[in-house]
Order: sequence, then C-alpha cells, then structure tokens
Amino acid sequence: MGLPMVALVALFIGFSVVRFLFANMEKARLGQDVGRDIRLDNMRGWVLPLIVGAAFAGLLLWFLVPQVPTRFGVMGVLIVAPVVGLCFGAINGILIVGGRLQPFIVTLAMMVTALGIARLTAGQNNAVLPVYTGTNAVAEFDRLRSLVFGIMPVPGLFFIAAIVIYGAILRLTPFGRYIYAIGGNEEAARLSGIAAGKVKIATYAASGLLAGIAAVLYVAQYRQGKPDAGAGLELDAIAAVVIGGTSLMGGRGSMAGTFCGVLIFGLLSNILQLHNINSNLQLVLKGLIIVGTVLVQERSLADLFGFVRWPLARPAPKDGVAERPPPDS
Repeated sequence: MGLPMVALVALFIGFSVVRFLFANMEKARLGQDVGRDIRLDNMRGWVLPLIVGAAFAGLLLWFLVPQVPTRFGVMGVLIVAPVVGLCFGAINGILIVGGRLQPFIVTLAMMVTALGIARLTAGQNNAVLPVYTGTNAVAEFDRLRSLVFGIMPVPGLFFIAAIVIYGAILRLTPFGRYIYAIGGNEEAARLSGIAAGKVKIATYAASGLLAGIAAVLYVAQYRQGKPDAGAGLELDAIAAVVIGGTSLMGGRGSMAGTFCGVLIFGLLSNILQLHNINSNLQLVLKGLIIVGTVLVQERSLADLFGFVRWPLARPAPKDGVAERPPPDS
C-alpha cells in the first residue's frame, strides 16, 4: 500500500516544486506585480515538472522496492509510514473541502476506516504484531527508542523538531497567516483572496504526516504494532492544545503554547498515575480540565455562573421597587 502512495506523493512534490520555481523566475523576469496567475508555456508548465517529479518518484522507488521482500530499514519506514498518513490526511481535506462536510464527521469516519484497513492488512490473528530487532525488524530500529547523549529520547527530538518547523511556518510564512485567517473567519479569508480550500487540504495532509511519524515512534517504543494503537488519546491531544492556549473556535493559538500545554498535561497525567488515581477518575478530571480551560479562554466563566441560579431564587425587582403581595380578594 505504501509504495504507490510514495510514488504519487513524490511525483506531486517534484511537479509542484519545479512549477513553483519556474513561476517565480517568470515573475522576476517580468519585473512587475503580475499577481498570482502566471502563464507558463507547456515545456516549463507541464513537461519539465512532470519529468522531475517522475525522476524523484523513481529514485524513491529504487530505494524502497528492494526492501519489500526482506525488511524495511529505519529510513524506509520513516518515508513510507508518514507518506501513508499524509495521503489519508489529504483525503480528509478533499472530502471536507469538496464535499462541504463537517470536519468532525469526516475525521471520525476516516479513523474508523483506517482501523478497519489496518486490521484487514494485519490479519485476523494479528491483533498485536510483535516487532523485534533481528527477527522482523532491522537492528537499527532500536535507535528510535534510544537516548541521545543519555539524556534526550529520540521521540523527544522529533517532537521538538516538529514544534520548531511548524512554529516557524505559522509565524514566518504567508501559509501560516492563511491558517490563522481561515480559523478566525473562513468566509472573510476566502473573500480576501485566500485559496481556503487548498490551505485546508494542505493542513490536513500535514496533520496526517505527523500522525504517521507518531505511529513509527509508537512501534519503536513499545516494540509492537497494533491496529487500534492510540485509541482514546484524542482526549489527551485536545486537552494539551487547549491548555496551551489554542482556541477551539479557531484563529488563536501558537506552537509555543502547545509545547507548554503538552508538558503541563504530561506532568499532570504522570502525577495522577504516581498517586494511583483510578483510571476512570483520570478521564473525568481530564474532561473537566478541558471544559474549564475553554470557559476561561472564551471568557464565558462569568456568563456560566450568571446563568446558574438557585431553584428558589427570584428575579430582582425592576427599578428598585420591591414586589408587594397581591391584595386580598
């Protein structure tokens, strides 16, 4: 499944990059503000980008295909699995944008579909697939669960790299500003000239890419593959970003805040486990933390307390005049 997806993504990336370079070279040659639409001839607009994309796809397949009969190396796994996640994320974005569907419904349906595909791929008798170096995995796979200089675990390096890269994209690139604009008001962003559909598809694809990387790191840490691995962690992911200041209403948040939110929520989970708090009670506390944090962020806590009234409370009299009992008949 992964190799055709790798070839398709490589072809698309090579084509897009070369076409982007030719378009910017044409803008520089014209020396004036010509807007976004640049007309390129067939050679620069289609032929050369397709050739470069096909060459890039062929190079990756030349590297990956010989590993299929034996065992994938670490680099091969880190290419194929994230690309599969990227394709699933892109499908989510296409369905949401093209079908005008609710993101919650599409992503929920994709989660169930991906679970079914994983179980069909693994087989009925492989609910948990052990992954051991020297047997069904190369020896270098242990590097993904090792400590760098005896201090920092390798998954932590991936996490920090993701924070730095995507933080820079959000803060320093037009694409990042487009994401904030669409999250704040998608209709206003579209009317201002932002290609909201393309930005949303790219964002969902990047989310799937990170999910694929997380899947590889999960297998390396636990030395097993599970079709339903990560089930129930959606609540933790939501809680971490909400604690970090990301608004569920959209348009507000930062990678630095998410980094702090992940650390805070991770420490909170560890403290609850060290004190042997019941796992069901932990779920209740996490849910309360999410609701309370959202209320504080949206400044709705006072409105909530103002809405809550004691059952026997009576409304205040108007114009400061006390209510009088009705006269006896």
